[in-house]
Amino acid sequence: MKETEILKELEALQNENKSLVKTLEKYNEEMIELRKCNQDLLNTIIEAQKVIKNVLEAKKGIIEFLILFGIGYLIGRFIGSTI
Repeated sequence: MKETEILKELEALQNENKSLVKTLEKYNEEMIELRKCNQDLLNTIIEAQKVIKNVLEAKKGIIEFLILFGIGYLIGRFIGSTI
């Protein structure tokens, strides 16, 4: 192989290498962005779970109140009807 052919092949390989490096850098940036998006999504899910838990606890409290209120109402009616 002649020296000029070797130099041309070496130059072609260097250009290909530069292109591959650019592609990898682009993929790395995209991966970093995806990780940020995933963390944001995870944080949103955690916050949504907290809200759901609070709503369920409030619902439980309301149901307990209504049951006690209903029992109190029935006892009051019973006592009122026996007087």
